[in-house]
Amino acid sequence: MSLLTTGTELKRFRRSLLPKISLGVLMFIPLIYGALYLWAFWNPTTHMNRLSVALVNKDQPAMSSHGLIRAGASLQRKLLQRQNLGWHVVSAKQAETGIKDGKYYFMVTIPAGFSTRIAGAASSDARPARIHVTYNDTNSFLATTLGNEVMLQIRSTVSQSTSRQLTQALLTGTQQLSQGIRQAAGASRKLHTGAGTLSTSTGTLKTGLGELAAGATSLHTGSSQVSSGASELAGSLAPATAKSATLASGAKSVAAGASTLETGLSSLKSGSTALASGLGTLRSDTSSLTAKTSQLSSGAGGVASILAAIKTLDAQSGGTLTLAQVDAALSQYGGISGAAADASAVASGAGQLASSSPALVSAIASAANGSARLSSGVTSAVSGAGSLQSGSGEVATGASTLAAGVASASSAASEIASGAGTLTSGSGKLASSAATAASGAGQLSTGAAKLDTKLGTFARATSKGASRAPQFTAAQTRRVADVVATPVQLSTRTLNYVSSWGAGFAPFFIALATFVGALITWLILRPLPARPLGSNVSGLRHALTGFVPAALVAIGQVIVMLLVLRFGIGLRPLHWLATGLFVLLVTLAFLALQQMLIVLFGSAPGRVVALVLLMLQLSSCGGTYPVQTSPHFFNVIHPFMPATYVVNALRPLIGGGVGSRFWVGLAVFVGLLVVPLAISAVSAGRQKVWTITRLHPELTL
Repeated sequence: MSLLTTGTELKRFRRSLLPKISLGVLMFIPLIYGALYLWAFWNPTTHMNRLSVALVNKDQPAMSSHGLIRAGASLQRKLLQRQNLGWHVVSAKQAETGIKDGKYYFMVTIPAGFSTRIAGAASSDARPARIHVTYNDTNSFLATTLGNEVMLQIRSTVSQSTSRQLTQALLTGTQQLSQGIRQAAGASRKLHTGAGTLSTSTGTLKTGLGELAAGATSLHTGSSQVSSGASELAGSLAPATAKSATLASGAKSVAAGASTLETGLSSLKSGSTALASGLGTLRSDTSSLTAKTSQLSSGAGGVASILAAIKTLDAQSGGTLTLAQVDAALSQYGGISGAAADASAVASGAGQLASSSPALVSAIASAANGSARLSSGVTSAVSGAGSLQSGSGEVATGASTLAAGVASASSAASEIASGAGTLTSGSGKLASSAATAASGAGQLSTGAAKLDTKLGTFARATSKGASRAPQFTAAQTRRVADVVATPVQLSTRTLNYVSSWGAGFAPFFIALATFVGALITWLILRPLPARPLGSNVSGLRHALTGFVPAALVAIGQVIVMLLVLRFGIGLRPLHWLATGLFVLLVTLAFLALQQMLIVLFGSAPGRVVALVLLMLQLSSCGGTYPVQTSPHFFNVIHPFMPATYVVNALRPLIGGGVGSRFWVGLAVFVGLLVVPLAISAVSAGRQKVWTITRLHPELTL
């Protein structure tokens, strides 16, 4: 237990403040190396929203069957809302520049046509929508790895959302197709019913048409009979034509007789008129009949002869004595002179006439009246005879023709009547059948109209369903299935590609190796040799006296390390020579930096500060995980850690893409080489004066 006594090694830490502080620092060294590094990388994925990533949206809205799709804008909005990365919406040019100079770890581009691909994902020309991701391994190998993981999650989320939309679209299309099919099925059922009705109506029409055909046959038969009767009638009319000629000849004779009759009647009219006149005169003269009886007696003989002659002529004419004949007879007797000879014959009867004159007067009056009526009747007869003459030709012709043709036409008329009866019967049946056919046709028309309507509905439903139903070939079906399974794909491009984790972590471990190499070197070599302190050499020469041997060792360290990395492990930097020279510069700069710390703070405190600085650099330089994923403390000290610039400069030298970060790193380490050497030189110049503290340091290693 002697180690715990006041005489042990711990006793010397009680002398002054610095040893006590050093002892306290020793208590925290394990914490610094154990907890600080663990704290820095405790859960980097929780701070991915600090990882600067450029977002470029080139997409334009696209039309689909469900309206306007803004898939790019929707994806951008979701990414910004999720805040899973430190998104910066910039232009393509800004993103390209930022990813090259390290402002952005990588860039995500939503390309033009993204919405179009999403809109057409369920079509026959389906192609997956792509999200272009551009990494730059020069920025951070682990940032690329983390970015890949995050982008896979984003792709999964977007694909899930898109798949949901596609599935919804497909289901909507299927539902619409199903609805169309259901409508088509309903229409087909109605179509079936209408077809049944049409079938029934067609049967009725068929029956009616059959009856119509039978009636038409009967009609045809009756028509044949009518035709035959008409032929016989025409044959019968031929004799009627000959008889009509005979009738015309007879009609001429009748016309001639009618003319003769008219002439005789005219003469009779004249005679009757004269007779009436004579009788009138006779009547008027009757009163003087007695006085003139003597005169009559003188001519009675002649009158008796005349009357006897007239009587004889009348007997001879058979009662058809005419006035002309009377005149002829009278002329034979020499007129009045001839009749005077016979007056003696009248004389004997004159006495008798005188005694009977009253009766004669009465008879003459009656005869006068009768003669007047006779004259009137004769006048009418003359007129009738004229009419008879004018119409006798026509009457005779018609009567003769009718009489002649009736006999012949009667037979044909019988046949016509028979045919007409058959025709009537057939036409009746035809009319009935036609009515039946018309009724059936009406039903057929109604059924056809309904069928047409149903067919229209069916056609529209099927057309609507067909228009919404995609038509795919086998290849298109496979492509659509692939697109639905993975509607969104990542199209990655890596600038300055690093092929392995070892190459990605090489800058970090080279920074660690050079700093630790310098630390070990100064454990063996003296930062400021004691001999130059007693000479008149300058502080710079004194500092270089300690630095140059360490630099020679550092050159050997660098050569060995790079040869092993290249030929042993397989590291192949894109810029080999620049990598070797820069690693040598870093090693020399770390030697100068640690030399300065030892010169300024002393051997032990300076090395302790170097150890603390080493741990702070490892946890904040961003050589493994991006520093933005670490707690805020490490982001604050990140720009002030030398290892930060080692990592930033070595990455483009190994992977490519040398730019501003390399030149900044080069300038920093040139400064870290020159400035610490200058400070060490100034401090070395001041240390030529020995003090109690220098002779008896508070803390030594």
